[in-house]
Amino acid sequence: MKKFIAYLLAATVVISCAYYRFVIYTPTDKNAIPADDIIYNVSEFIISGNYDFDGNTSPLSVETKATADGICKKYNSTAVQIAVIENCELKYTYEYGYADKTTKSAVITDSKFRIASLSKFVTDAVFMKLCEMGKASTDEDISSYLGFKVRNPRYPDKVITPAMLMSHTSTIVNSDQFDYSLMNRSVMPIQEILEYSSAFCNAVPGEYYSYSNFAVAILGAICEKITGMHFNELAKIYFFDPLEIDASYLAFELEHPELLANIYGWEGLTVEEQLNVRAHETIGQTHHLVQGNLTCSAKDYAKFVAMICAGGITEKGERLISQESINEMLKTRIYTEGLGSGFGVEENKLLFKDRTVYTHTGNSYGMYSTYTFDPETGDGVVVLTSGANVEYLDAYGMYDICIELTKLFLPEK
Repeated sequence: MKKFIAYLLAATVVISCAYYRFVIYTPTDKNAIPADDIIYNVSEFIISGNYDFDGNTSPLSVETKATADGICKKYNSTAVQIAVIENCELKYTYEYGYADKTTKSAVITDSKFRIASLSKFVTDAVFMKLCEMGKASTDEDISSYLGFKVRNPRYPDKVITPAMLMSHTSTIVNSDQFDYSLMNRSVMPIQEILEYSSAFCNAVPGEYYSYSNFAVAILGAICEKITGMHFNELAKIYFFDPLEIDASYLAFELEHPELLANIYGWEGLTVEEQLNVRAHETIGQTHHLVQGNLTCSAKDYAKFVAMICAGGITEKGERLISQESINEMLKTRIYTEGLGSGFGVEENKLLFKDRTVYTHTGNSYGMYSTYTFDPETGDGVVVLTSGANVEYLDAYGMYDICIELTKLFLPEK
């Protein structure tokens, strides 16, 4: 109880501090994007009625907290943050360790982390939103959006589509040139990277799975080309603002950047380094943010997951994305090692004996993260860890610390 009060007081002090916000570009007028006037069938909701995400939550039991603390200590974790939802409502959160080891600043519910590849689910949702608006299609040739022809040189007659980018079947891979441009702040244009044959693996597009950050990065560039806006602004308009969450692909644009946490681990990423990341000035060249740079709390992300489980509806009853689009995202395009690849999500039949859930993992700079949810029940858990001693990606498609914490907070039904 004393620790809970300490956390509560810490959160109050931090949130009440004066916040700052920097501006790097002047966003395009929001009215430039046509209003989404598609009519939906209310009966499509998975979870009917409104839900109170930020209402009173159940207390975390002493036994569960002790078990979770033991898991965190087992993997020598520096920081862990978890949010659990039931029936699309927040059940409870769990925090462990330090956002800053030097100052001994504890992780709180609203601490912000760079969540790595969990970013892709939101990125793909932004593209699906453009599809709903009639501005894009999952089956279009990506060349038509980028303004130059894109083909796997070994299969020049095979069209590459956004659906392939999102399901990791485009055969576009993380080449040395892509990694070079990442290290040098996107100085290398997408078109130039794609001119190298090493940007593609030797497989037929659409028929072979190869996980690719570059492919999803290209999707973000396509969104910018279509709208003439930076991707971060699109995500803010379509999802972050309506969900009333403090999330951003650019850490310095968080409403409360003072809540940003360091990433500890094999490489690490300081708060200062995260705040210094900027979008490319050229629209359509921001290709090192959307695949892994989303920054938010576990609770922020759980709110997005809850909206997906509720059929695209916010707790206030506002539709953000259609059930048809959600179905397309969850639909498996190809199976690999027992996991089905959808759009920013994997169909996971391995984690539980009699329950199909949807998952995705993240791994970057020492952040090991995962989300897991069951759209039939609206139950789910988001796990963010920093600085843990992770040994392997196990048979369930998750890192060992993430799977132990997921199974603790989301047991077999």
